[in-house]
Amino acid sequence: MAEVLTFPEGLIGFRAARRFVLLDSGRSRSPFRRLVSLDVPELTFVVCDPGRFWPGYEIELPAADDERVVLVIVTVPGNARELTANLMAPLVVNMRTVTGRQVVLDTGRFSTRHPLPTPVAAAG
Repeated sequence: MAEVLTFPEGLIGFRAARRFVLLDSGRSRSPFRRLVSLDVPELTFVVCDPGRFWPGYEIELPAADDERVVLVIVTVPGNARELTANLMAPLVVNMRTVTGRQVVLDTGRFSTRHPLPTPVAAAG
């Protein structure tokens, strides 16, 4: 059974959704996973490791932890070639405590709709 991840403050726009499970996509070798809310049954996000698509993507956080995982929410429009990721507000999860938070990066470097590389988006 998947561990329950707790976001004590919820996510932006979804403050009532605090407990989630992180599930594989069901496709072998897929870079995407599903973040499924246990509090709001109809709420599911597609997420991915931003380092896999943008190797230079780094965020500065106080007290860096080796057990933290950074994920970004992916928007899946009708045309899978137009996938975008929210690099401005990543999810940071401490896997030791299984708690996380959404961090807003106000640096001007990242977008809420950053296009995924074309070959990846085409594979959807």
